Amino acid sequence: MVTRWINLARKHIPIEGLPARICYLGFGQRKKFGLAVNELIKRGEVKGTVAFSRDNLDSGSIINPTFESEGMPDGSDLISDWPYLNGLLNASGMCDLIAIQANYAMGDSVHTGVTMIADGTDTAAYRLKACLTVDSGIGVVRHAQSGYARAKQVANTVGPGEGVTVPLWWTPTATFGPDQA
Repeated sequence: MVTRWINLARKHIPIEGLPARICYLGFGQRKKFGLAVNELIKRGEVKGTVAFSRDNLDSGSIINPTFESEGMPDGSDLISDWPYLNGLLNASGMCDLIAIQANYAMGDSVHTGVTMIADGTDTAAYRLKACLTVDSGIGVVRHAQSGYARAKQVANTVGPGEGVTVPLWWTPTATFGPDQA
């Protein structure tokens, strides 16, 4: 089976990787896709369950100073809170599996993975809607907070319609607490 897929991929896929992977879908599109697959299962057009899994290559799920989060505009390359926040949000979004991992050096690279199951039930639809929103939504917030113009645009335009808002825009001159107000 794998050999057949590799041969088909060589013939039909012009780039490395599989463009149909869910992680290539934009913010809001993952949720729509997941819900559509869940509906196909519910109607019997797709047999069995479908697992949506995302590895560490997502905007809100990793810190790694040598690639994914290198050179963030605000200098926040090594703020390891983001992957942990991603995992906690996925837990509150009722995902089926969370993996929190450290790569080559403890504390230098942390990432989370997540899996959600579509089984055609209303409960699965509810859980997919929540988890597929917060999982990529935290990446939009993380990159918007860091200063990426495109992420700010998405946060301010697509975000509210998808249920994601940025509660506090951080700036290098931000002050917090009553003594600094």
